[in-house]
Amino acid sequence: MAYSVYRLGTQPGPSELLLKDQHGFFLDNDGPYFLLKPEELTMEFLDRSADLDIH
Repeated sequence: MAYSVYRLGTQPGPSELLLKDQHGFFLDNDGPYFLLKPEELTMEFLDRSADLDIH
């Protein structure tokens, strides 16, 4: 999963890049969870496991 998070300005022009990354993830019934509020971003997801029999 690759993602980028930008802050949109009130004026025309380029947005500010806040966060950019790439992760492996495990997609199950609880899938990735994203919550965006004016002052908060929450991302929760399962990544790889040390136990290869699980993921």
